[in-house]
Amino acid sequence: MSDETTPPPAPKEPDPKEPDPKDAVPKDAVPRDPAPTDPVPADYDEILAAELALGLLEGEEAAAAVARLSADPVFAEDLRAWQERLAGTALGLTPVMAPARARQRIREKLGHAAAPLSVDPLEKPSRWPRLLVVLALLAVGAAIWWVLAQPG
Repeated sequence: MSDETTPPPAPKEPDPKEPDPKDAVPKDAVPRDPAPTDPVPADYDEILAAELALGLLEGEEAAAAVARLSADPVFAEDLRAWQERLAGTALGLTPVMAPARARQRIREKLGHAAAPLSVDPLEKPSRWPRLLVVLALLAVGAAIWWVLAQPG
């Protein structure tokens, strides 16, 4: 036996082809949503122009996009391109009349209960309601006279 001790083995150099076990993602891990600090996608302006052309933007976002049109000619050109692209899709559409019930509900929500021209403006109103009012007043007058004319 020798008195020499064997030196400990030298640490292995990490193989660049093998992933580091510290960086391994557990198999049951849920992917995270991108952080709000993630950079804006390269085609964000085109997407924004398309949403504006489709009328999908609302409130402050829509106001900011419309205000940007005068300051950013590239954005304005993107919007014009989307409007032309979308206008072409409407050329092949056949107009269809909405069902009568749907049109009536829309009129009611807008505060117009009667359908247009559902009442003839030249038609004379019926005399019966006026005649009934006169007859009711005569009956009330006769009842009052009868009560007052009673002796006693």
